[in-house]
Amino acid sequence: MTYSIALASLAASVFWGHRLYDRVTPAIYVAIVGTVAAVGCAVAALGSSIVFAWIGFGVVFGGANGMGYGYALQLAGRAFPQGKGFAMGIATASYALGAVVFPLPLRIAIDFGGWTAALLFLAVCLVVFSAASALVLSRSLFMYFSGADGSVDIGVGTLSRPQTIWLWLSYCGAVTAGLMAIGHASGLTDSRGGGRFGASERPSSSRFRI
Repeated sequence: MTYSIALASLAASVFWGHRLYDRVTPAIYVAIVGTVAAVGCAVAALGSSIVFAWIGFGVVFGGANGMGYGYALQLAGRAFPQGKGFAMGIATASYALGAVVFPLPLRIAIDFGGWTAALLFLAVCLVVFSAASALVLSRSLFMYFSGADGSVDIGVGTLSRPQTIWLWLSYCGAVTAGLMAIGHASGLTDSRGGGRFGASERPSSSRFRI
């Protein structure tokens, strides 16, 4: 449930977030989104029930996650218009890299202090990384601007309605398969004798389980 809420919040913020992309400078936008995401993790970590996890991690962190991800894609495409596909592909790959890099430190944090320590560790990382990203963006002097009517230029109108529908259905099938693989990766690995990476039998010290 927690993951599902976070994923729904992410999708919604990616879909509607473009209305805020050009309201502030890239550095300020990244700093705000990173701080909001960190606050969401802290709320989930320090809450007294699973409801705080649904609100903090699911809604707040999930929404901020989508706001940052969608913005990174659009910013990369605008910064490198001649290689938009490659730039956005790098942004997507970098986003996925977090799932590869963070299992070890998060497992250590869980073993040290349960889910509370893991979520607080994630909150600290979000603050540090967003601050570093904001600093880099401020030094780059790059600005994000949408069209004159406030819309984002993504080639709207170049496809017919049936083509658009088929592309969305294709995209839906692809991401559904991808999320299924991600969601069952641990079980698939365990079933093939891989075991759980750094798993510990020690009980969690957190007040609730997510």
